[in-house]
This record gives sequence, C-alpha cells and structure tokens, in this order.
Amino acid sequence: MAEQGGLTEEQRARAALNRQRALKLREQKRMLSLDPKPDITLADPGASGGFVSTSHESPATDCQFKRPRCLQQEAPSKSKATRIEGSCQECLSDSAPLVANLFEAFNIKVCHVCRETRDEYELVSKTEAQMRYLVPDGTLRVLRYTEKANPRQSSWAPLKLYLVRDVRAKSHARFGGEKGLEAERAKREERKWSGALKRTQGAFARAP
Repeated sequence: MAEQGGLTEEQRARAALNRQRALKLREQKRMLSLDPKPDITLADPGASGGFVSTSHESPATDCQFKRPRCLQQEAPSKSKATRIEGSCQECLSDSAPLVANLFEAFNIKVCHVCRETRDEYELVSKTEAQMRYLVPDGTLRVLRYTEKANPRQSSWAPLKLYLVRDVRAKSHARFGGEKGLEAERAKREERKWSGALKRTQGAFARAP
C-alpha cells in the first residue's frame, strides 16, 4: 500500500535490495584490485548463476569477459583497410590521402585536392555524359563506371557514374577533338531548331 507522499513498500524493498547488491559489487571490485590474478570476473549476487562484467554502465557482452591474449587482437579498422598506398599521380604528393572510389573503380591514384581542381576526375551520370559529350549508349557500355544509390528513389536501380576523362576521350576520338565536338553540337542544335520551325509552320498551314 502506498504511503502518503512517499514510496510503496514494494518500491522501498526493491531500492534496499539494489543498494545491497551495489555494496557487494563494490566490495568485490575492491578485493579484485588487491588480488594479483587478472582473470577473475564478478558474480552478480542477485543473478541466477551467470557472470557479468565489473562495469555497471552497460549489460555484459561476450567481449567484456576475460579472454586469452591470443584472442584479444584488435580487428583492423575500416580506415586502415581502405587506405591507399602511393603518391598522387598529379601533384606527386605521397602524404595527401588518395580518393578511394577513383582508385577502386578506375585504378587512379589522385588526391582530394587534385580531384577538386581538375575536371577530368569529375564523375557524370549517363544522361549528363550524353548531353555534354554526345556519346551513344554503346560507347558508355564499354567504359568503366562506379555506382551510387539513386537519389530520386533508393529502391530504383543504382546510378552509374562515368569518369569525365574517359567519356571525353571517347568523344574526341569520335568527333575529331574538341573543335569537332563543338561543331557537332552546333550541327545538332541547328537540326533541332530547324525541325521545330518546320513543325510550327506545318501547324499554321493546317489551321483553317
């Protein structure tokens, strides 16, 4: 039954039991600090036969129990696993971190600074590649690419990204360099406007 302005008898009893457990664990920790044996774990006085870690901040897990030294080796971190050895092929710096996805997808060793300052290391989508460099689907199919999640809908197929350097090289080979590419752009633009003009004139001619 609850007392006025206080805790119930059940809550008081539970609090007393928790204090008793805490005092016993504290005493066991003090004794452990005086004991030269390193592989002793503490038993929870309120548990039914299991062992727990000496920490009161989080539940016990397998990794908190004492294990032989041969099993306590640290797993390699992700940053160590993905670090690329070598120097930047542009500025020749051997201390600047290299861009991981360019190396993994295109076997290119270039640092982040050089990537940001040189447009040839830019990544473009299929649509952008065809608009800027006028390359057909068949050309893109033979190029290397990397993928990322579709920004419009994550459940859609991943977005393929191509290296500008590769796309530009194919475009220049197809049209005869940058001047040839510019001429092809102008030609296609003229055809587009000419077709639009003819369609407009035909619509007026059919009007009553």
